[in-house]
Amino acid sequence: MNKKKLLALSLFIFILIITILSMLYLMTESSTGRIIILILLVIITVLGAGDAIWHVISPERSLSQKLQRFSSSLTQEPIDVLKERYLELYNLYLKLSAKQKRIFYAEINRIREKIDEQLQAEKNIERLLEESSSGNISQQQKKYEEIKSSLQKLSLETRRKYQSQLAYLQERLESGK
Repeated sequence: MNKKKLLALSLFIFILIITILSMLYLMTESSTGRIIILILLVIITVLGAGDAIWHVISPERSLSQKLQRFSSSLTQEPIDVLKERYLELYNLYLKLSAKQKRIFYAEINRIREKIDEQLQAEKNIERLLEESSSGNISQQQKKYEEIKSSLQKLSLETRRKYQSQLAYLQERLESGK
């Protein structure tokens, strides 16, 4: 049974028990019986509220929501921000049970691989930019093309960081120096 159905079923049972106890309270004439039913009502209400709050603030739910938001920002945020947010996600992931970890493992791993890919692309761009002035024009052109292909793997913020250097390199190649 999936979580939504289980949550709906438990909510239905909770409301049913509260309704039955409330009706018993109204129908019971003895004060001892009313007190017992009232105590049961309070206990069940507190337990139900506690369970509902746990579902809202549980690490699993929190991780699920953060993963959805994080996936959309992978191509927009700078790499430093991505690394910080990934560490937050991973710390939430570590709080999960083994069963829950299996559910989120693939998504956490995919995000880590994307960040690794961006880090490697950025290192590659920096290396190629340092080497861009060495070699003949065809070698420099080849390095320029490699830089452009590596830039496609980076987030928009990180691409902007290299725009001026790339424009300078392109200008130098066009002038033939």
